[in-house]
Amino acid sequence: NNNNNNNKKKRRRKKIGVGLFPEVSRSYNHSCEPNAVFENVRLRLRVRLIKDVASGEEITISYLNDDEKGEKRQHRRELLKKQYNFDCECAKCEREK
Repeated sequence: NNNNNNNKKKRRRKKIGVGLFPEVSRSYNHSCEPNAVFENVRLRLRVRLIKDVASGEEITISYLNDDEKGEKRQHRRELLKKQYNFDCECAKCEREK
């Protein structure tokens, strides 16, 4: 009977995607068209390339979610300014001027 209670508790728990990784987060700059993403694998944060990267090219991640990345330049820049206090000058934003 105790096992049944434990199983019910496990099923009710929600997984959430929150973590603090200050060393890692300072290591990667933002791009609206990033070449890498963060992945959480067994409680370890990994960086996975999603595009080919040339030698010496900066590895970037997006601070925006997938929906936000699809927004128009002005909206993306407003979101980034409000939440992270910087003006995005990534290649995508520069092309869309």
